[in-house]
Amino acid sequence: APLRESKTAAASKAAASKRLPVLDTRTKALAAVKANGLALQYATPKLRADPTVVLTAVQSNALALRFASPHLQEQRAIVLPAVKRSGLALWYAARNLRKQVKFVREAVAISPVALEAAELPYSAVAKIVHDYPAAKPYVPVEIRDLVA
Repeated sequence: APLRESKTAAASKAAASKRLPVLDTRTKALAAVKANGLALQYATPKLRADPTVVLTAVQSNALALRFASPHLQEQRAIVLPAVKRSGLALWYAARNLRKQVKFVREAVAISPVALEAAELPYSAVAKIVHDYPAAKPYVPVEIRDLVA
């Protein structure tokens, strides 16, 4: 076991010592995120807060929302296109959006899996499932047994 730990520690040090590419201009960032939205993780904080860069990223890969600035994770105009590509993107939306019945309903209408990330009372979830039966498998685990 000690030998395995030392190999793991060595691998961690090697990974940490590698310089990651930094997207430090808008032109570089737009080109990179258009090719692969997850490249947003290498953008500077300023570019992660640029709505055009982030929208381009989430249109390429919805889960790039994870790397957007907190401010943009609160913006419907950024989050809904991400959810349209993958309902799982709602997990990376700001918590206040995940608690808004109207917003979650809109997200579930686009992608039923979005319901998994909702932080809503049982009654709101039950109403959404009633209106969008395809969302039933995605009811949050804590209340799954309560939704008929």
